[in-house]
Amino acid sequence: DASRRFLRATRIALDAPSFGGVGTLLSLPLFLSHASLSEAERRAAGIPAGLVRVSVGIEDPLDLEADFLQALAAASA
Repeated sequence: DASRRFLRATRIALDAPSFGGVGTLLSLPLFLSHASLSEAERRAAGIPAGLVRVSVGIEDPLDLEADFLQALAAASA
């Protein structure tokens, strides 16, 4: 739940698998890249349910840092 709240709270990074573009993208492997694995298989691979995959784009790193910090605060609230 916290990882979904985090994704919804970001303002710069997009919650999307891949558009082949230059922007930062976020995804939850639980529902996309590793959805076909069982919970035990994901655990064995070191992929917890709340893992957020970040594909960093060309945005200013300080902007992304600020975006992620505010999103983490929103997800924790």
